[in-house]
Amino acid sequence: MSTSRTAIAFGGVGVLLPIAILVVDRWTPGGYWQSWILYVWPTSYMFIATSAIVNWFWYEVAVLSIGLNALIYALVGAFVAVGWNRLFGTP
Repeated sequence: MSTSRTAIAFGGVGVLLPIAILVVDRWTPGGYWQSWILYVWPTSYMFIATSAIVNWFWYEVAVLSIGLNALIYALVGAFVAVGWNRLFGTP
């Protein structure tokens, strides 16, 4: 298992998952923000600063939050790949 490929794949999921959550939240009439979202998108707490307004500040916070989430996911992916390689050996 290649560490860099795994980290990139996990980072991609870290970008796509928040975007999917935001799209569903925008398309749902009452909003869709469940308590479990913090478990899959830990940096979503940053949206508290926007107070449910959508302007340039909201977009800046969204980019920062999604970017940090991708970084967290990539780091977790790298640790998983390193652990996998140490347990099972590199092919």
